[in-house]
Formats: sequence, C-alpha cells, structure tokens
Amino acid sequence: MHAQVQLVCLAPTLAIASASKCPQRAAALVPSLLELLFFSAPSATSGSSFLSVAETPHELSLVLPEARLSLFPPDALRMEPQRWRALQVASAGAGAFLSQLAVLTELTTQLARHGVSVFQISTYQTDYVLVKREDLATAVACLAAFCDVEMEDAGDQERLGGEAAVEVVTQRQSGDLSADSDDFAVHRHLLSVPDVDLFLVQIDKARVRRHVYSLIRLLFGSSQSRCGERLFLSYSETGDDVSVVTHDRAFVREMQELAASGGEGVMVSPDAWKVVQVGDTNLGFSETGIVAGQTRVLLSAGTIVFYLSTFALDYMLVKEDEWAAALATLRRHFRVLEGGFAPLQETAATAATDTE
Repeated sequence: MHAQVQLVCLAPTLAIASASKCPQRAAALVPSLLELLFFSAPSATSGSSFLSVAETPHELSLVLPEARLSLFPPDALRMEPQRWRALQVASAGAGAFLSQLAVLTELTTQLARHGVSVFQISTYQTDYVLVKREDLATAVACLAAFCDVEMEDAGDQERLGGEAAVEVVTQRQSGDLSADSDDFAVHRHLLSVPDVDLFLVQIDKARVRRHVYSLIRLLFGSSQSRCGERLFLSYSETGDDVSVVTHDRAFVREMQELAASGGEGVMVSPDAWKVVQVGDTNLGFSETGIVAGQTRVLLSAGTIVFYLSTFALDYMLVKEDEWAAALATLRRHFRVLEGGFAPLQETAATAATDTE
C-alpha cells in the first residue's frame, strides 16, 4: 500500500439481525425502530455510535449495538449469533469514499488471506469493515502490517496485546490485485442488476431532529414503492453523521433543496448510482473473500464502488456515468442477471428459522 492507512477500531460490540417483512410483524417493530433511530441515545461510556438499517425487496437488515437489542420484543429479530466489531477507515473529508476503493480492496484482501470474513458498510464519508469479535485480534495483527490501528477502547489494547501472535501474510502487499491473482478461494456468486437509480444523502446527526418527519416518511411510509421490487433503502448512523441511500426521488429533491439553501446540515451526492446485488441465496457469515473478490474486479476497471452488506446478501453501488464500463467488466468475470433483483432462494435452514 502506498501510504499508511489510518483505522479506528470502534468500541461498541455490534449485533447483526434481520426482521420479517410480513406486514403484520413489520408493523409491530415500528415503535422499536423509531426508538432505536431517533429517541434513544448511546451510553456515554459506549464509544462512537454505530447502527445501520437496510431494507431491500428481500429483507429488513439491522446492525446495532448489542446493548440496544433490549429495545426489541423477544424473538422479534432473527439473530446472527456472533458479535462483531467495526474498523473505521479514517476519512479525509466529505466524499472521501471516492478515493478509497483501493484501500477497501486491500484491507478485505488481506483479511481474506487470513481467513477473516467481513461485513462491509460504506457511508457518504468513509468505509467500515466489520469483523467478528473472535477474529478481532487476527484482523488487527494482519492489518497492522500496513495500517495504523487505533483502539477507541483503551482496554482493547491490553486484551489484544495478550493474544497469541498472528503469522502475517505479507506477499504482494503492494502488488497485483487483479481479478486473476487470487491466493484465496473466491466463490463467484450470481450478480443481478435491477433498473433502478439510487441516491446518496448525508445529514448532520446534530440536525436530524429537523428532518425527522421526512425521515420517518421515508423509512416507514406506506407508498406502493415500499412493497415493490425496486425498493432499496439504507440508513446508517456513524459518528456525527447519518448516511442515507434511497431510490425515493421526492425525498432526494427535498434534501437537494435543503442542501442548496445551506445551514441545514445536508449534503446530496450529485450522481445517481446503479446497484448490483451479490448472490441469490443467503451468503452467511463464514465465507471469506466476497467483498475483495467483487471490488478488485472493479478496481482494475477504475470504477468507484459504494458497498453495503445486509443480513442475507451484499450490494455494490456504482456511479451512473461509470456504469456501462463497470457492467461490461462484471459480465466478463461473473454470471449477471439483468433487469431486476434476483429472487432470494430460500434454503431449508432459512425456512426452518423463519417459521420458528
């Protein structure tokens, strides 16, 4: 890597969950989600805030501090049993993710080489790489070979300092990251590309209350588009900002007007984005190399990527003006279904869990 990368390991222990999209069960979660998003404050001793809610045609996916699971009724959520920690890629300012695909690709490549699976969340400002709590020592040890890693919780430094040393793979740290240079197994999942335009919005968290009505309408509105096959919505609260990804043009126009007026703490990306769904079956939480395998293909094409993992699947966003070249590249390396999100194929294990 050409320059030392700055990472911050955030203090909160995170849980990953999904909720049913059955209308009756989803409606029962609304009070808990409202409390989580707008009316509960993280503990002063819990470190940086971090939560993410994503809704797609297939699922409602949540990432939240373990301590805030108590906001939800018992058995309301389908849980990933492991707990996770977030590594924040230090940002250079607004729109910094535009220059960080190479960083993200190398981070996730190194983690894959060491058998560490990741859950990836991009925001308007930067990237967050989530690793399982049990893999944190391995992740920090291998990334410290070319990153400065700061622990938000000083106690983590002592705990990790006592872990056994990790043999770090250093080969080709600054070398070839092309799609044909795998030194770890990558399963090539089906990709699907719906005909939908997405938009990125950032809101200063200190001013979210000014926009709470618009956000509640966006997140919980009952328009037909909320049940349609084109639905894609992500709301991520990280640090001092809220990052929103949506296809709702009315919301985007409202945010653009506020951004133009100034003083409302709103930024809107000038670009529309296309979305790629990675997979058509539940990806699980053990497979390594999914993020690295997708992003380095597009890195070789010089494409900007905004990446979001959900409980079941992964998604990549590509700027509209780079879409034609990116799609051509993806077609060369993967099987691509065009015209809609691929249906999520239900496995026997998934069906059993959902009916419990």
